[in-house]
Amino acid sequence: MLLFFLFASGGLAQEKPTIEAKLTTIRPKIDGRIEPIWFLGDSAKNFIQQRPDEGKPATESTTVYLLYDPENLYVAFKCYCRNRKEINRQVIPRDNYGGDRVGLLLATFEDQKTGYYFVVNAGGVQADYTVTDDFRNWDFSWDGIWYSCARLTDFGYCVEIAIPFRSIRYQPNLTEWGINFIRYIAINDEQSYWSSQPRQAVRVSLSGRLIGIKPFVLGANLEIYPVFLSRYEERDKTEIKPDAGLDVSWSLGSAGTFRLTTNPDFAQIEADPSQINLGKYELWYPERRPFFIEDAELFSTPIKTFYSRRIGKPLPNDKVVPIIAGAKFTAKLANMDVGFLDVLCQKVNYEIDGLFYNEPLSYYRVLRLRKNSNLGLHYATKVNEDYTNTTFGIDGAFHQQDLEVKVQTTGAKFSSQKGTKLDWAEYANINYEGKHASAYTQFLNIPKDFDLSGVGFIAYRGWDFNCGFGPNFYNLGLVRSLATNVGFNYSKEFNEPVNTYGGNFYINSNYDNNWGNWLGFHYSRDYEMAVTYHKYSGEFGFWTADAKPLILSGGLWATNKEYNYRRNYFAANGNFYLQLTGRFHPSLKTALNVNNVTEWDTAGKIAAVSWILRPSINYALTRDLQLRIYSELNFDTRVHYFNLLLSWNFKPKSWVYLAFNESHNGAESNFPLIARITVVKIRYLFFF
Repeated sequence: MLLFFLFASGGLAQEKPTIEAKLTTIRPKIDGRIEPIWFLGDSAKNFIQQRPDEGKPATESTTVYLLYDPENLYVAFKCYCRNRKEINRQVIPRDNYGGDRVGLLLATFEDQKTGYYFVVNAGGVQADYTVTDDFRNWDFSWDGIWYSCARLTDFGYCVEIAIPFRSIRYQPNLTEWGINFIRYIAINDEQSYWSSQPRQAVRVSLSGRLIGIKPFVLGANLEIYPVFLSRYEERDKTEIKPDAGLDVSWSLGSAGTFRLTTNPDFAQIEADPSQINLGKYELWYPERRPFFIEDAELFSTPIKTFYSRRIGKPLPNDKVVPIIAGAKFTAKLANMDVGFLDVLCQKVNYEIDGLFYNEPLSYYRVLRLRKNSNLGLHYATKVNEDYTNTTFGIDGAFHQQDLEVKVQTTGAKFSSQKGTKLDWAEYANINYEGKHASAYTQFLNIPKDFDLSGVGFIAYRGWDFNCGFGPNFYNLGLVRSLATNVGFNYSKEFNEPVNTYGGNFYINSNYDNNWGNWLGFHYSRDYEMAVTYHKYSGEFGFWTADAKPLILSGGLWATNKEYNYRRNYFAANGNFYLQLTGRFHPSLKTALNVNNVTEWDTAGKIAAVSWILRPSINYALTRDLQLRIYSELNFDTRVHYFNLLLSWNFKPKSWVYLAFNESHNGAESNFPLIARITVVKIRYLFFF
């Protein structure tokens, strides 16, 4: 029984290391040089590997110093490297991971399940995000106001960080935070922690202790972001379109934030990458707008009851529904997360091929309550003169070390002149991620009248049950780690009379040279278009070592038979992708992404081969001034894009963008111009 307990829980609780926050009256200069003032602070050493050799001392020495004053937390990393030439230094766009780097995890609330993650690489590039559910979920959209500098030295490199207390949330009167320090060494694919972490997952609850911290914040904690834009467009006619918008963020104490926005959705600098869809389900696209991506994780549920891309949605004439104004309030209280969102969208009349359409004035409201990151309530509604769509329900996420249980039950009501539909959907998932094995079981039920097309996202409708189990192995000669999984699924779509079932097998391997691959096989008895058939498919993927100047990754997938909704018949199809990345200078990255979809006909002959090529060049003039040249050659739609983007992050959360976009019709031999757009966009932060 004792052995079973240790296996299920991941072992006995470890003694947490402690570092003391010592007050300084002299602010360290954030310039990458470790000055004598740092030696007055407490320090952290003796990092422990998470991978590749869990539990062993890190192969290189790291010392971390910590100080604070009433307004800022200061952290300095002194990273030793026996062979300085092995330091992988990359100057890349912000919020991208690459090369040797260090990180800081802060758990600023008593639950010890949520936190902030700050990363600086050897090239001085920052990345940050928030984590919840004991590091089971994270939100890369969060951008904080903080300062850092990295510098190469004769012994390795140094990183200095200053984090203003007013740029993060924390529980008032709490004098002990969770904290951890991280170092990644690219040449070895080695990740080590000051407070050790299990190989299978990082946990906030296993962080060390930061004692004696007493922040005292001055100021209004007010962030104002005016955005100015000038858009020069050549299409059917040439026109210049000036525009402006405003975002306001006000921190109410140390735990809550109130945000306002008006006209936030103009001038998307980057378009969504093209996707080839042979199936019957709607494609999911990620959110890009700052107002919606901030604290987006709080509003997320397993059944996607809120899909922010529904707000200010694209129209068929390449326009979008304008957003008049939006307001958002989020707060992290002692044991409760609160989220509230209101948005008003403008009425739009538009014409397509001589026909006139109307998008009515629409109002959106979303409410989210979550206790201890576990039990939650969710509510979302869209109201206009045509219909009202509302969804509401309860969800929960419960954790015990390597075990996670998620449940959700949700009602959806859709009312229009045609009547009212109301139905309920359910979701349950049990997931175990242990060092020596993993297992999962999941159930989903989306009934016929469950309609949240106004506010949420649902593709599959019906019920689905799947489960799987597999052991994990380590240090098998040249194989560093090997994970396997055997799965089974049983399902039925609501409008089909036949149940379907199937099985799958996956294997994922990582090698001592930092290469890796995965392999998967699937079988299912499917039902489509009144036909029951047997479907076999396989997939394979690989990647080479990320620290090398030339990196290659790719994968392929193929099936013997399925219904092609684009061509309306049963046949085989497959796709593959390749990405070749070159990094022969810290400031220069070149890449070629190749995507292919091949379709066969009913006679087994190739009916179509569709290619999408995406060559790109990224060049960093400085850490904060970046040039990107990107092209998408789409031989499926015959529309080719070219994009040039110059971005300057001249102060925290303040940017200047210069973007040039062209699209051409590749179906004609002279590649005539479809549109040419030049955009100048300025986003400036006033921080009070």
